[in-house]
Amino acid sequence: METESIFEATAAKRKVKKEQKAWKYIQEVCSLDDDGLDKLAIIDGNRKYTYKRMFREWERYASVFTALDMTEEQNARVGVLGSTCAEVTFAFYGLNMVGAQVSLVASWSAFNFERIAETIRQENLTDFIVTDDLARPDLVRELMRKRKELGLNHVIVLHVTMAGATAMPVMTAA
Repeated sequence: METESIFEATAAKRKVKKEQKAWKYIQEVCSLDDDGLDKLAIIDGNRKYTYKRMFREWERYASVFTALDMTEEQNARVGVLGSTCAEVTFAFYGLNMVGAQVSLVASWSAFNFERIAETIRQENLTDFIVTDDLARPDLVRELMRKRKELGLNHVIVLHVTMAGATAMPVMTAA
């Protein structure tokens, strides 16, 4: 007897729809059994996250975004400018969980405030997150100075762990 893939079984069993939130589908697929939750989900430098831990991080980020009213009910549209790291993934899915619209901003934009400001205007962003490895002082200063003009409720600098034996300088990684 031929067995169907876990994705086919889950989609049929749970009647997954295409418009379903990505985080919910990922949680359902990985939560079919306890072993699925203990599998490796993310490797970021020397840090490793199981699905169980990753889901906890998503929920933790979602609770912060909810407390800041960065939700679907508030019509939040959030720009995320960050390096390729676990924290950006947690922020993306945490925002997805609370129903906020998310725009990922290209990391090379970090070096040109006008390009970032144009993206904020074009995407009608209400909030902006930048990882601290890309948050140059002049960029953060301009974002804070022009926050109201750009229509931003929050400018958040997200700490990224870039320490340890396996961390690479950002430009080397790029």
